[in-house]
Amino acid sequence: MKNYLFAILSFLFLQTNISYSQEVSKDVTITTTGSGESLEKATQVALRSAITQAFGSFISAKTEVLNDELVSDGITDVASGNIKKYEVLSSANLPNGTWAVTIKSLVSTDKLASFIQAKGVSVEIQGNLYAINIKQQLLEAENEPKVIAEMIGVCHEPMQTAFNYSIESTEPKLAYGEKYSIDGAVKVQANANIYIPADYFIKTLSGISLSTGEQESYKKLGKEFFSIPFISRNKSYIFRLRNVESILLIKSYLSNWQGYICGFNTTPSLKNPIGMVDGKAIYEPLNTPGGEDWPTEYFKPSAGEESILAYNLTPGGILDTKKFSHKMSLEELSNFNGFSVNPKGVVSEFKYGGYLVGGNKEYFLVAAVYDIGKYSRSYGKSMDWKKADLACQELSLNGYSDWTLPTSEQLEFTMKTLIPLGFGNFLGSNDLLNTDGYWSISEKQEQTGVFALVCERIGKTECRIRSYEKTNNNYVRPIRWIKKASIN
Repeated sequence: MKNYLFAILSFLFLQTNISYSQEVSKDVTITTTGSGESLEKATQVALRSAITQAFGSFISAKTEVLNDELVSDGITDVASGNIKKYEVLSSANLPNGTWAVTIKSLVSTDKLASFIQAKGVSVEIQGNLYAINIKQQLLEAENEPKVIAEMIGVCHEPMQTAFNYSIESTEPKLAYGEKYSIDGAVKVQANANIYIPADYFIKTLSGISLSTGEQESYKKLGKEFFSIPFISRNKSYIFRLRNVESILLIKSYLSNWQGYICGFNTTPSLKNPIGMVDGKAIYEPLNTPGGEDWPTEYFKPSAGEESILAYNLTPGGILDTKKFSHKMSLEELSNFNGFSVNPKGVVSEFKYGGYLVGGNKEYFLVAAVYDIGKYSRSYGKSMDWKKADLACQELSLNGYSDWTLPTSEQLEFTMKTLIPLGFGNFLGSNDLLNTDGYWSISEKQEQTGVFALVCERIGKTECRIRSYEKTNNNYVRPIRWIKKASIN
């Protein structure tokens, strides 16, 4: 029996694509992200994150021993041997002047343990090489959505300045009564700014994508992985990812597409053109390509690889056309000198870990980039009220761990702000009697008990507050309510 168990463990170890020195060194590869005022500071944040994760996963779960003094005492210096080397997978200088970076670090866990011990802290490496190998795979899968969430934040603002617009219109014609109609279209083209988010997207996913050897290892072990097709500069890519959360994050990012391409204003203001409401994007979630098997089955290597989910982000060519039919009275028409169209620029910021929604004189309100919770084919990512509250408290996303379930007022404001802009991928239904909503922390006393308040998206842009039994399942969108005085 022991020989049989050893054979299984040996097989698991030999099938991986991770290299270790089997005699002394216990090295692990960790992909992390960081942001800061400069590229150097952003890189240091990412390196510190790599050290913290290596320590927590392979040495001790008590990461609080990595206090400020230890972290600032050369722990991330390559010369210390804790980080043997690192590679910058992607970096970007954002419109607000800050930098974002994704790096892949090779961390020596035995060197790190010795470094910590030399500072008077008693630690030791947890597990043998086989256990370390399994932990490595689990850590890579756990880190992958964190890297993608950070990538979405980096790309969000540049995408809002990545398009040029032109407008065409017909001669006016009598429509009905004394109204005249002018038909036309706003045409959308990508400009050179598209290279910032497109290249960052490609570099980041290329850096974390499973190699051919890792794909074979996953297949032999019976582990799922998922495919993301993409085209940029007329070149095709297919990225292989480990975690279904990664797919849901990318789906959320792609659902912002209408918001990005509809970033324009017109003079005079257009009324209800196709794809817009008063010049704002009509929000449409991405269709579910795989039915109830979305996203697990659709993104397996055997399915959907020839379908391009993402867009060909290349300057030139018409990406989209927004048609309209504008009505005017004879008096309005006599003062009409033609349509003009101008880009709105950045209307939605990504700051402090998510979409900066607003706030008041004392606080900022920040919404997470996607719905949290364990994916279920039967219920999507919905859960009951108690689990929703706990999931928000336990969430660590984009470098922050103070996420909470919003109040009903915060949730309604968030949805009414982001949905008309085309951002956030909030789910809902056109069915007024049968739709799911989003949990708030707010409660309401009714005759039959205490209920929780839910905000539902109805139709294209409307929201409403309703009370639900806490045992029902609804979606969960965490927020951060940040005191402005606490931000340096």
